[in-house]
Amino acid sequence: MIKDSGERQEFITGAVRDMAVGKGDMASLPPDALLRLSKHLENGAKKYGRWNYLRGIPVSSFIDSALRHLCEYLAGYDDEDHLGAAAFNVLGALQMEEAHPELVDIPTRIKSPAPHSCADCSQAAVYDDQQCCDCLGNGLRHWVAKEADQCE
Repeated sequence: MIKDSGERQEFITGAVRDMAVGKGDMASLPPDALLRLSKHLENGAKKYGRWNYLRGIPVSSFIDSALRHLCEYLAGYDDEDHLGAAAFNVLGALQMEEAHPELVDIPTRIKSPAPHSCADCSQAAVYDDQQCCDCLGNGLRHWVAKEADQCE
């Protein structure tokens, strides 16, 4: 199935496409900067293994490294591509926010989860991994995942 917004863009050739509004402007990404960033990723893969960072790293670690590399860049160090390394670390923090929100460990960025209840008993659920709530009357235990909207 192809996603369809229902809105179309028509080109001077007569061809039509689904509108791109809200999907991001990928064509405007800076190609030279992306190539430079890809070289940093290539070097990182040699040291840590390809895709290592996607396994999950606390946001504070990415931010710490990004700020350190920016300071080294500002101080004039040229022993490595400090701007490329800073860019990688900022993107790593963004990736963690999207893919691993549980790794956002900056106190001012931690969002409290909205309260929710057990789907079976309406008792308040607990957010920590492997914590549970007890259904009233029947003694069933429902395990709650960190990001679940209801007990499973």
